[in-house]
Amino acid sequence: MVAEDNKVNTMVIKKFLTKWEANFDLAENGRIAIQRAEKVRYDLILMDLQMPEVDGFQATKVIRESNKSLNRNIPIYALSASTGMYSQKDMNTSGMDGLITKPFNPEELRQTLFNILNRDTPRDGLGQTA
Repeated sequence: MVAEDNKVNTMVIKKFLTKWEANFDLAENGRIAIQRAEKVRYDLILMDLQMPEVDGFQATKVIRESNKSLNRNIPIYALSASTGMYSQKDMNTSGMDGLITKPFNPEELRQTLFNILNRDTPRDGLGQTA
């Protein structure tokens, strides 16, 4: 799942994930991300930090602590352009596993996603070998 409120950022990441043949859901804010995490089990969540209604830190914390969440133990990575504003302590307190910075290089993002998902062979699509 990708939790992102910025329409341009959503369009960009959607373009690449579709090109890589990844299955994904979009959540326009943290509240929707929490709701989806209660209904669908994901392999990975990319969470924007600055979203309306519920920010990425709080959404991650709720997903990690909720008995309803199907995603308490899956990787949740912050997706943010504001790298200097947040400390490692903020990331750890919320339960995030790491940070992916925006803007991202598409090939670096692709490789990072493979690494997160423990895929050690470069692939042509997220689910297909080259």
